[in-house]
Formats: sequence, C-alpha cells, structure tokens
Amino acid sequence: MDLGNFLKKNREKAGLTIRDVVAMSGDEMDKTTVSRIERGERKLSLKAAFFFAQIYGIPLDELAKKALGAKARIHKVKIEKKKRGRKKGASK
Repeated sequence: MDLGNFLKKNREKAGLTIRDVVAMSGDEMDKTTVSRIERGERKLSLKAAFFFAQIYGIPLDELAKKALGAKARIHKVKIEKKKRGRKKGASK
C-alpha cells in the first residue's frame, strides 16, 4: 500500500474528514495539501508527517519508512578514522 492510501485509510478508520484533519493541525495544513498527499500527487513534508503522526497515532519513523520505501535503510560502511592536527614538522 502506498503512503497516500495508507494515510487515507487511517483517516477514514479514525472517522475523520479532511477538514477535521486540517482543523486538528491548527490550520497548519490546508485541505488541498492533505487531499493531494492522499492521492499521491504531493510528497510528504516533515511538517505534514509530524501532524499525521500526531493525529493518527502513528510513529513518525513508520511514516518515514512508508514515504521512503525500500530506500529507508541504513547501509553499513567501513569508516576510517582520520588523523587530526598538523603534520609533524609543519609550520604555521
């Protein structure tokens, strides 16, 4: 299920209209934005993700994983420690 459908299902499950979501966000989001996110026509901003997470009781990292899809994972890499400071014998 894509992010838009996921958010719409959560809104409907909570018995909320788009206008309810807008009001619950303190009018920080508008109904066009909510509708376009649910239809997949607009990407999820951090601000919108925060409000959806709070309104629907969904952890923010779950929304991030839905928004990012398969890219939402940390890759293990070998990190080499670099020496800090001046080289010996170097002058200012």
